[in-house]
Amino acid sequence: MSGFKRADELLIERFEAYLREKRYAEGTIRVLIYATRRILRELGFPSEDKLYEAFRFKPYPTRQLYYRAFHRLQEFLEQSMSSSERDAL
Repeated sequence: MSGFKRADELLIERFEAYLREKRYAEGTIRVLIYATRRILRELGFPSEDKLYEAFRFKPYPTRQLYYRAFHRLQEFLEQSMSSSERDAL
C-alpha cells in the first residue's frame, strides 16, 4: 500500500491547495493545516458537537484556531465535493 496516500493526507493536500487558491497568507495556511491535522487525528471527521466537546477547555486562542480550521474545512468540503462524496465521509 506504499503507493497510495491515506484519505486524510489527500484531504489535507486538497484543503491546502484550496486555501492557496483563496489567497490566504502563508502563515495562516500553516496554522490552519496544523489545526486540521490535529482535528482529523483526534476526532476523525468531526461534527460540530464533537469538536466543541473536545476543545472547549483549551485556552481561548487555541480553541478559536480549531474552530476556524474546522469551519474552513467544512466550507472547502461543501464547495469541492459532491453530496455523495460528503455522505461517504
